[in-house]
Parts: sequence; structure tokens; C-alpha cells
Amino acid sequence: MLSIIVPAYNEQYLVEKNALLIRKEFDRIRKRTGESYEIILVEESRDKTPEICKNLAKRFKEIRHFHNDARLGKGGAIEKGVSLARGSHIIFMDADLSTPLDISEDFLSRMKKYDIVITSRYNPISRVKRSMTRSLAGKGFSVIARIMFRTKMRDTKCGYKGFRKDVARKIIPLVQNKGWFWDTEFLLYAEKMGYSICEMPVYWYERKEGNVPVMDNIFDMLDNLVRLYWQMNIKKTFRKSSYRKRLQ
Repeated sequence: MLSIIVPAYNEQYLVEKNALLIRKEFDRIRKRTGESYEIILVEESRDKTPEICKNLAKRFKEIRHFHNDARLGKGGAIEKGVSLARGSHIIFMDADLSTPLDISEDFLSRMKKYDIVITSRYNPISRVKRSMTRSLAGKGFSVIARIMFRTKMRDTKCGYKGFRKDVARKIIPLVQNKGWFWDTEFLLYAEKMGYSICEMPVYWYERKEGNVPVMDNIFDMLDNLVRLYWQMNIKKTFRKSSYRKRLQ
């Protein structure tokens, strides 16, 4: 079974329409491949998102809903989804579906060959429609992360990723950030631990502006990069062999 996690914070205008689009796409894939699936909507919203998600879960057996009263953050919502997942493989995607769903079947085929599959807006083949400010900020973050951590990954932040559940459970205890930096920290630990990662090109376009101002987001991400670098390389709290042994 495949588990699809969709974090949704105050998404009352998008969540029903996009949850049904996800269901439609994976119904199509199920008919072609026989792959069963579940959609897990995880939210901690203050608008009408909880009641919309609850109603969706009542109407469709493939949809499950988890509401949390306290703020989880994007990373916390993903981790909660992983703990609830019944599938051996997990995908998570942003509720706004900035990454089109038509990549899903190709994405699933790659998941059979790799521990982790991610989408990259900075792959030379990718096509991206994004504001100039956010494009420059994103590319700048990518360059800094690649230099600091000597990573081969071009894009750790694109919101459509997949992994084996057993792999995720070994990495998650290491990840401290529960917000937007969660993806980057998760992937850098995964790379250090030697898991295979496939970075596939994508057509991606910005559907709406985020809730966080661009400059605030940049400074927060850079602060987290410095923290993680300190942990991995200065304090040397991470040892590939020791963590592998402990988490097996």
C-alpha cells in the first residue's frame, strides 16, 4: 500500500478540491497498476479546514483525517502522517499541488528503485514558473546548502517527496526542526547515512504566495543550515556508522 500525506494548514479554499484531485489521480494509477493507496490529511487549522477534512474522510474510504489542536508545523505534520501511515511507501505533497499530479506514476516507478525520491526545480530539464524574488532566494539557498554540506542534491525543498516508511522511521529521530526546514534536514541526514536518493525533474509553478515573508523565510532557513552544520561537522554528533548500527 501507498500512503499519501498532505499537510494542510488553514487551507479551506483548496483542501477539498485538491484532495479529490489526488484521489482521482491515484484511482487511475490503481486501475493501471493495482497499487492500493490512502490519503492522510494532517492539519492543525483554525478555519473550516478541519470540518472539510472530516467530511471528506466520511465520504471516501481512501481518505483519513487527523486534526491536532496545537501547531505542528510542516515537518511535525509529516512526522504525524508517517506514524499513522499503513503503507510501506509514503509520498507527501503540498496541499496547493504546485507540483502537478501527472508526475505521480513515473515517481512511483522510481520509488521501487530508490530509498528516497524527490523532485527538483533546479534540474536542467525542469520547467519552473515562479516570482523572481522567490526564485533567486531558492536558488541562493540551494547553492549555499550544496557548498556547506557538499551535497549532490539541487533542491531539498520542493514539496513532493517519497520514501520507504522503514527508512523514514530511522531518519526522523535525528531531525530537530519541525517547520519548513524539515525536508532539508531529513534529506541531509539521509544522504549522510548512505540511503539512495533519486532527484527527478519536474514542471512546477507557484500557485499562491506563502504565509511567511520571503526575507524572514530566508533568514530562518540560513539559521537552520548553520545549526545543522554545527551539529554534523563541529559538534560531530552525527556518525554514519554509529547511527546506522543504533537504528537498524
